[in-house]
Amino acid sequence: MVMWLFHVLAIFLLDRVGRRPLLLLGVAGQIIGLAILGAAFQFQQLASFKSYVAIGGLVIYVASFAFGLGPIFCLLISEIYTLKARGAAMSAVTVTNWALNLVVAVTFLTLVGILGHAGTFWLYGAIAVAAWVFIYRLVPETKGKSLEQIEEHWRAGKHPREL
Repeated sequence: MVMWLFHVLAIFLLDRVGRRPLLLLGVAGQIIGLAILGAAFQFQQLASFKSYVAIGGLVIYVASFAFGLGPIFCLLISEIYTLKARGAAMSAVTVTNWALNLVVAVTFLTLVGILGHAGTFWLYGAIAVAAWVFIYRLVPETKGKSLEQIEEHWRAGKHPREL
């Protein structure tokens, strides 16, 4: 239900707010959700209500993903590539995305065994911080831009943030 509600929210906000702000806000929310999950497992003081804290962190994470990386990732990869490269580039990015999803799924229990529950969520949080910085520095805003304008921007060799 949370995923569905926040996907619908994203649909209404994408063309009003823009892709980049929603992406940054969504990843920031994921960082907060992961920090809460890490704290739920790290601090013994939370033992009496750990499950509520963990569920809260998980809901924040899912909601943030649902209006951030979830829908915007697919939209952006269809907009940022030139017409000539779009098919191959979208294929490569999609395969990479699913491969990394597989890596997370396959390594999760191993990481929990090595780092513990808290350490695993802290690690994922650190990766999310790196993703936020990457998005902030390199992901362009494509709201209100035609595919032709975006392609002309890349052909001119301009920085992504100048779009």
